[in-house]
Amino acid sequence: MTEAVPADNLELVKQAFARWNAGDREVDFGTIDPEIELHTPLASTRGAPYRGHEGFRQWLADIDDQFEVWELRAREWMELEEGRVLGLGEIHARGRGSGIELDQPLAWLFSIRAGKLVRYEVFYNPDQALRSLGLA
Repeated sequence: MTEAVPADNLELVKQAFARWNAGDREVDFGTIDPEIELHTPLASTRGAPYRGHEGFRQWLADIDDQFEVWELRAREWMELEEGRVLGLGEIHARGRGSGIELDQPLAWLFSIRAGKLVRYEVFYNPDQALRSLGLA
């Protein structure tokens, strides 16, 4: 029996963005580490990162509760050492109750180990993400 070779980390992330923007919110938890941590602006309002599969589900529910539109617009991708992928771009969002639209520059940092997402970080300022990685 041969072990399946994991897909390229960059391709995994790009495919996830494409599925998200197509409206597909189904998550294959086989690709999400049970101990995942999500450090996002929504997590900062909670005072703690989202953790584990249940935290991942809560993060998705929080986005759905607060936003009618949440479109990811990546302009640049970088595959980094240690299984990390950095995306630079923005989100386009529309508030569910307010109808207010915004375009927010963001950077997304994904840490992937053995084909599973173990950490997800979002930065409001892409330059801050680059500096934190020693790339700026």
